[in-house]
Amino acid sequence: MTSTCSESKELVSQGQTPAPSSLFPVPSSLFPCSLFLVPSSWLPVTPRPNRRVILSGYGCCKEHATRPSWQIDAKWLAAVAFVLCAAAACLTFSVYRLTAHGPAAGAAAPVIETMTQGALNDELYGKVQQAAQASPDAEITVDGLTLPLRGREIAGLSKDDLLKLASTRVADILYYQGVDAGERYFQDLTPGDATPPPEAGQTAPATEDDGLQLDMLAFLTEGSHSAAQPPYIVSGLLALALLGLVVFLSRGFGRLGSPGVALFIATGPFALATTVLRGFTSDTAAGGGAGTDFKAALNPAFSDLASVFGALAVLGLALAAAAVAGQVTAILVGRWRRYRESRAAAASSPA
Repeated sequence: MTSTCSESKELVSQGQTPAPSSLFPVPSSLFPCSLFLVPSSWLPVTPRPNRRVILSGYGCCKEHATRPSWQIDAKWLAAVAFVLCAAAACLTFSVYRLTAHGPAAGAAAPVIETMTQGALNDELYGKVQQAAQASPDAEITVDGLTLPLRGREIAGLSKDDLLKLASTRVADILYYQGVDAGERYFQDLTPGDATPPPEAGQTAPATEDDGLQLDMLAFLTEGSHSAAQPPYIVSGLLALALLGLVVFLSRGFGRLGSPGVALFIATGPFALATTVLRGFTSDTAAGGGAGTDFKAALNPAFSDLASVFGALAVLGLALAAAAVAGQVTAILVGRWRRYRESRAAAASSPA
C-alpha cells in the first residue's frame, strides 16, 4: 500500500486507472484518517477514478459520465413516484372496469339467486302464477313476497327460471338505485311452512326474517363505478408526467431503459394477476349454476384488463431490451473504431 492520493491523481490525470490497494477498497473520503487512532498508511486508499476518462473508453457519452449527483437522485425519485402513481392508476382502473354494469350486475345476479333459493316453495309458486295471470301489468306481491317483475313477464315460467329472472332484475335495481332499493324485494326469504310449529309447552323461537341483505354487494353499484373514474384519470395523468420527467433526466440509452424498467415494475404484477384471474373465470367446465354464471360475468372484464396490463408490461420489457442492445452496440462500435485507429497508426508509423 505505497500508492498515495497524490500519485493516484497523477495517474488519473494521465488517463490511467489507479489499481486498488486491497481486495476491499474503501474510499478515503469516507474515513478521514484524523478520526482514527491508526497510522494513515494502514488504511486502504483508493481514490475515485476519473469517470470521464474511463467511461469514454467504452464509447459512453462524456456528458452522461459527468452528470451532477442531484440529477441522478432526481431521476430515481421520479421513477419511484411513477411506479407508485402507475400502480394506483392500474388499481383504480381495475375497479372502474369491474364495476361497469355488465360485470357488476352479472356477478351480483347469481349471488342474489343463491340467497333467494329458499324463498319460493311449490305452494307459493302456484300463488305467484295465479297472481301473474290475474294482474299481468302489475308487480307481483303474494304473502309478503314482492317480486320486481310484472305478471306478463313471469306467466308460464318455471320456478328456477322465475328466480333467475327476478335475481337479474334485483341486480339491475341494486346497481342503479342502491342497496336499499334492492332490499325491498324478497322481504320474506323463508316460506310459511319452513319453520315447524313449536311443541306443547314451548315458546316459538324468534325467527324474524330480515329479508334480502345486499350490503355485501354494495361495491357492485353505479356509485362505485363513478367514484373510481376520477382517481384513475388523475393518477394516470400524473404517472405520464412523471414518466416524461424520468426520460428527461436520463441520458443516452437510459432514456429507453429507465422508463421501460419502471413501466414493467408498475404493470407487471397487475398483468400477472389479471391473467391468472382470466384463466380462472374462463374455466366453466364444471357445469351450470350460480358459480358458472358468476365466472362468465367477470371473464370479459378480466380479459380486457389482462390485455391492457400485458401490453404495457411487454412495452416496458421491449424498451429495456432496446436500451441494453443499444448500449452493447455502442460499446462494440467504440472498440472497433479504436482498433481500426490503432491499426492505422501502426501502419503509418515508420518501421
